[in-house]
Amino acid sequence: TVAQVLSCKPTKIDTGLMGARKSQDETVKILVSFNEKPSQDMGVYLNENGVHVYLDTWVTDFLYAETMVNRLCFLDTVPGVLRISQGEA
Repeated sequence: TVAQVLSCKPTKIDTGLMGARKSQDETVKILVSFNEKPSQDMGVYLNENGVHVYLDTWVTDFLYAETMVNRLCFLDTVPGVLRISQGEA
């Protein structure tokens, strides 16, 4: 599971994503909740760090993104990120 392969103790990743059967180098589709709509600069920063965000998917406080499981620890530390949820069934 994601929980078994992460090298950190995340505080923003929900239990559904933590229980997903994924290896460290697999891509996951996620919904990322932010405290405000991310700027273009934030989108570039996240993309440069392996979190491919789709800024045009912003709805209320969520944004669709794809990343490798091994980048979830990085995303968990990004200021403004409130929650990271599984974006696929």
